[in-house]
Amino acid sequence: MNVRKTMLAVGFATMGMAGMSHAGSLSGEGSIAEADLVFAAPASITNTLTATENLEAGKVEANKVVATGLVKGENVPTGTEYAVGFNSGEFKNENGNPGAVIYGQSDSEHTLSLALYVTKGDLSSDTDTIDGKKYLIGEADGGADFKYEVLVDGESSIPADTYTVSTVAYIYNK
Repeated sequence: MNVRKTMLAVGFATMGMAGMSHAGSLSGEGSIAEADLVFAAPASITNTLTATENLEAGKVEANKVVATGLVKGENVPTGTEYAVGFNSGEFKNENGNPGAVIYGQSDSEHTLSLALYVTKGDLSSDTDTIDGKKYLIGEADGGADFKYEVLVDGESSIPADTYTVSTVAYIYNK
């Protein structure tokens, strides 16, 4: 029994020493480093599309503006580029700007061919095909807003109907 008590005492003493810290020493003057950790608000965008008023069915000239779009950025750096593409319809990725064919709500035989262009007077634009879909790429005006237009793609005879056009905008990363 005494041997058992002795072994337990030795075991507890060893475990107690294991928890003790070693007493070291510091020399010289300490060198301090610090950094400011800045957490910025995340960049975000909104995309609005406004139809041109008083559109009339019948013969419509090429490049007639049928809607205007505005992408607004929040917490985006100057020089941010945006990508805008059609979100609905049958996408056209031929040469030139992004295009789509959309269909009338009352008759799916009614079609309207559209293209996206940067608003005249704004900074230059380009296009890029991403995941098989063509986008209009443009730099924001002053780093925050990017204006674009939806145009009739070629002279058309457009039947009276309601056509819904939809666009999608992203922050563009090269």
